[in-house]
Amino acid sequence: MNRRTNRLLQSLPDVYRKALIASMEEVDLPVSRILYEAGKTPKYAHFVLSGAVSVVGSLKTGDGVEVFSVGREGLVEATHLLGIGNSSTRAFVQVKGSAARIPLAELQRHFQDYQPLRSVILSYVQSRTFILEQLSACNRHHEVEPRIVRWLLMMQDRIESNAFPITQEFLAELLGTRRTTVSRAAKRLQGTGLIHYSRGNMRIVNRRGLEQSACECYAITKRLAATSNVP
Repeated sequence: MNRRTNRLLQSLPDVYRKALIASMEEVDLPVSRILYEAGKTPKYAHFVLSGAVSVVGSLKTGDGVEVFSVGREGLVEATHLLGIGNSSTRAFVQVKGSAARIPLAELQRHFQDYQPLRSVILSYVQSRTFILEQLSACNRHHEVEPRIVRWLLMMQDRIESNAFPITQEFLAELLGTRRTTVSRAAKRLQGTGLIHYSRGNMRIVNRRGLEQSACECYAITKRLAATSNVP
């Protein structure tokens, strides 16, 4: 298993964690791989070990807006464990990495039978729900540039790296705005020495400066994430 252990798994008692991991397989997550589609029950559950997965809500126009992203702090299909309903979102790999994969039906049995696992996952889902509530207000009331900064900081937290690939077109789609708007904001951020962006590759140069430029929602979501029982 990848030396970068998933934090949800890491929080479980040692004996149970080792037994659970023994029933999993480590899989690569290449960019753009679909992990589940809207309206369909996933075949597998993925505990992310590295990289990042985007969960996106889609419209009839074909446009999609990112709802949230998952790094090694989480489980992509966590909400699918809560009942029989299917999500209206789809999940795909945004930054390449790897995951510990287990059949969803098998994880559902563990979820029902083992209280410590259920408690960890429910705490994660609750924390994520609180964050989504804050991001809903953020997307409605804050300007694009502070939202871009907030997104960059959250992505860096997910992948634990200063550099990652992202095109302006894709970032505009994720944020539900126009590419020209993202382009202007990226130029301003690069001009002030906060980021370096070239040919689809983003590098955060001055994290402290970015934190000062972000809207209040970044600090709020970071605090909400810290309130879960996941280390």
